[in-house]
Amino acid sequence: DRDGRASLPSGGLGFDAGALAVDHLHVEDARLTLVHAASNRRLVLDKLWFDGEVRSLAGSFRGEGAFVSGKDLYGYRISATRQDAGPIRLRFNIDPSERALAVEGDGLVTLDDNRPKFEGGVTLARPVGTMLASGRAVVNEPWRLSARVKANSAAALFEQIDFQYGPEERALKIGGTAEL
Repeated sequence: DRDGRASLPSGGLGFDAGALAVDHLHVEDARLTLVHAASNRRLVLDKLWFDGEVRSLAGSFRGEGAFVSGKDLYGYRISATRQDAGPIRLRFNIDPSERALAVEGDGLVTLDDNRPKFEGGVTLARPVGTMLASGRAVVNEPWRLSARVKANSAAALFEQIDFQYGPEERALKIGGTAEL
């Protein structure tokens, strides 16, 4: 919402979300729209599919799938675990099908007054060689960017930034901190 709080459609679920478990969940050709109320910016994920399990609607699930954003296809793997009403341990990988790029993250998601916060590690990497979904082989100058991230709806702090450009034997390496 305009104050950076996470909000879902009203009406509630009508039952204890922690008491329901789904052995196998398959979602196909769905659409997910995320709206940032303060700027009215939208992120639309089309042709969304998910295949996995949901141990609890209160926060534990794992699976894989894909979605289209803009004209680009992205594959993903995601898992989340939650103990009682504590923070959610989130692990994710996103692989754009037409870009030589891998994104992965691992951290804790908490809600403070319904304001989501993430603290953990994030890595972006471009491998030397990649076969794109179109069948085209691409050779790249490899690079890797990793950082510890503390982010909320208003800002992100990137600490222990480690950027490496080029192969290990002749890499340019830069480190630092950034605030966004």
